[in-house]
Amino acid sequence: MRGNLLMAVTENNQPDPASPESKEKCGTGMTLTRPFALLGEKVIGWINVLGTATIFLFMAVWKTFRPKQFAKVIQQIYYIGASSVTIILLVGLFTGMVLGLQSYHALSQFGAVGGLGALVSLSLIRELDRCLQP
Repeated sequence: MRGNLLMAVTENNQPDPASPESKEKCGTGMTLTRPFALLGEKVIGWINVLGTATIFLFMAVWKTFRPKQFAKVIQQIYYIGASSVTIILLVGLFTGMVLGLQSYHALSQFGAVGGLGALVSLSLIRELDRCLQP
């Protein structure tokens, strides 16, 4: 018996619930079980997709950490992490300058210009922290 579960049920000489002639023969038995059959199809489909994703993840991890690939993985980790420091510094510098310029005007109205450095550093750390975390 090949195919899915619904095919196995219809191959046992039971009428196909989708055909018009089976509406007359089935009665209330198939009408009551139809929602459960649809739910079962959805659950089996979801489990099938989950199994496929698990196999894909296993194969990706397996092929990534082979001895031939390990040096390349370390090289990419270095390139993404340590080589990005200059970009992170430039983004922080220009964002801090814009934030300081805009905050200076608001803080000078209240005479709290002395808190500008703490305001800029705390807001940069709190906002860019989410962007730069892996």
